[in-house]
Amino acid sequence: MPPEFEDDQAAGQPPSPGQPIASAAARPVPVGVARPVRPWSHPILLADTSRRACLYDLFRFFFLTVFFVFLIPEAVLLFGVIPIGGISPASTTAREGSVESSDGDGIVHDSGRDGSADAAASGSPASGSPDSASPDSASPDSGAGQGEPKDSDIQVPPPEFQRAIILPLTFFRCVITLLLVAWVLSRRKLRLSSVGLTIRHVFPDTAWGVVTTIVCLMLLVAYSFLLQILLPDMRSEMEDNARNLKQMFPPVGWPMLLLFSLAVGLFEELIFRGFIMTRLRRVSGSWLVAIVVTTVIFTIPHGLDQNLVALGPIAILAIVVSVVTIWRQSLVPAVVAHTLFNFSQLMVLFHLPSAGWLP
Repeated sequence: MPPEFEDDQAAGQPPSPGQPIASAAARPVPVGVARPVRPWSHPILLADTSRRACLYDLFRFFFLTVFFVFLIPEAVLLFGVIPIGGISPASTTAREGSVESSDGDGIVHDSGRDGSADAAASGSPASGSPDSASPDSASPDSGAGQGEPKDSDIQVPPPEFQRAIILPLTFFRCVITLLLVAWVLSRRKLRLSSVGLTIRHVFPDTAWGVVTTIVCLMLLVAYSFLLQILLPDMRSEMEDNARNLKQMFPPVGWPMLLLFSLAVGLFEELIFRGFIMTRLRRVSGSWLVAIVVTTVIFTIPHGLDQNLVALGPIAILAIVVSVVTIWRQSLVPAVVAHTLFNFSQLMVLFHLPSAGWLP
């Protein structure tokens, strides 16, 4: 092909009649001329990755994320396997297992902690010692439960333990998610833009994230009013949900709440919208299927630590940020919207205890 026709095709002009069309690989790009980016060639669409590879990465990432990001932190929160700040679930269980008794004057004595001290002061054996026990005072079913676990033997982490560990666990989840995504992408030789992490158009995307937050908050207010009109009995559920959320967080200032909201927004959006939704779209060939499946997967785990009444706003947020991510072809608006939505909920939660949903 003559050089003039190659320059015309490289500049985006159609070739002359009768001349063959040069391939994209053999087409030279002059210096200073940017090749136009077609919508179907955006990295978030994974056009260069096969469906089989996307399906394999989807299953592998899903199981690794479930194990390292969700199961391990939830096990720590539920069973308290890592004591922090001197708070040990075993010591708390021992304190809770002690029996409290009351005198006639209304003074409460703890037999597990104060029984020996009271006995030493009075010169009599402790009430819990073997010398003070008599066969007549034993209950008929005292030996029936020997060898069986009691309620006091079940080690349940105290609220102080959960409040002390929720912030470190959240940052741990964020770091592990970033490492898992980087590992999967490196094996496929893909860039971070394939999961929507790009600084291109970062300022417009940030502005659209703020707009998305306002839209989600307006939908949240409409949802709460509609719920109170149609189901007035759900108000108590909303208050219980807000009370439970407030007990989960330590008394920290707004900078720490903002960092917590940013960590949650980053790792959740990276998992659900950045990785799972884009791979589901590549496998199924439909954005609608990807949005529905991702919303369901995103909403269900939030029902573990919140009431069912809170799943509505969480699903609304998931749908809105999914649409914005597809429209902007970037994860920045979703991360900004998720962060600001969580931060506003936490700020309202500590000032107005009757409201609050935290996705």
